[in-house]
Amino acid sequence: MRPSIVQRYTPYALAALRIVTAYLFIQHGTAKLFGFPHQAMFDGLELFSLIGLAGVLEVVGGLLLGAGLYTRPTAFVLSGMMAVAYFMAHASQGNVMAPMLNGGELAALYSFIFLLFAATGPGALSLDARNGGRSSSGVRGGLFEGDDMNRFRIAVIVGSLRKDSVNRRLGSALAKVAPPDFSFQPVRIDDLPLYNQDDDARPAEAVSRLKGQIGAARGLLFITPEYNRSIPGVLKNAIDHASRPYGQSAWAGKPAGVLGVSIGAIGTAVAQQHLRAILAYLDVPTLGQPEVFLQLTDELFDATGNIGPASRAFLQSWMDRYADWVRAHAAPALSVGFDDDAVDLQVVHQLAQQEHRGREPRVAG
Repeated sequence: MRPSIVQRYTPYALAALRIVTAYLFIQHGTAKLFGFPHQAMFDGLELFSLIGLAGVLEVVGGLLLGAGLYTRPTAFVLSGMMAVAYFMAHASQGNVMAPMLNGGELAALYSFIFLLFAATGPGALSLDARNGGRSSSGVRGGLFEGDDMNRFRIAVIVGSLRKDSVNRRLGSALAKVAPPDFSFQPVRIDDLPLYNQDDDARPAEAVSRLKGQIGAARGLLFITPEYNRSIPGVLKNAIDHASRPYGQSAWAGKPAGVLGVSIGAIGTAVAQQHLRAILAYLDVPTLGQPEVFLQLTDELFDATGNIGPASRAFLQSWMDRYADWVRAHAAPALSVGFDDDAVDLQVVHQLAQQEHRGREPRVAG
């Protein structure tokens, strides 16, 4: 399901609100500190006074908010400051529940607007989004761009268990050329038991974790070697686990990209075609072009593990195309909490697959 027009443009509406609010708020500070715009009541204001401190917070906090930098903690502090201002300067005059009568409408409005940004994050066009959606608290997540609702969390499934897998290295290198609103989460598959339909009712913890990670993702990235002209058994096992039981596939509807690297000249071409056939059956919309069949050479990676100059332009173009594909086909994100560590991934999976339940033909194994 594609995001609606409202969902696509909400981050930009939020950004407009943030920038305009910051612009207006900064003027309160400059009026106090620099006399611009001039307000007679601030003539002769001492910097080291309560109002002078408020002016400093208004300028510094307004600049940070306008840039979308450290948005959450900044907005939280500013919200508290305006709440204090309301109760000290306005509510103390009476009519605490009627800001129109005590002159505190603006302070109350600012307080709640800042509280909104403390909860949602900055929206689009922010430095926090370019920095991976992290505030100074290190907490990622939220409602809009730079946060989980408009970040694209990609589940990365590597079909090799080898510690020094070149396909794993390829995944790490690709993440470095991805757009700033994409984050990549490696999915562990080495501890999954062999799929047994008898275990569907009581899946192992590793299976529940796998399905939760897939369900929480907005897109998939398969990076696989080629074993005996097909995909590795460990990858097929993971696919089988996350597709069952019947009607509860975690894969359905998740946009995907497929690529791989090998020492052979065909560069995992046959394995990728087998994988694409499986994904088509599982209702996974998979990017068709450009195809990526990489042969491992000394020039594929540079000394720091990044993509080498010879392949950089091609793989950058592939990543750009993949990002567009995910944006076009990803379902809206599910917001279940601000801290990734607090998310019940199994609950996320159950929510994500509801709209796809019952779409796969019934099969018995």
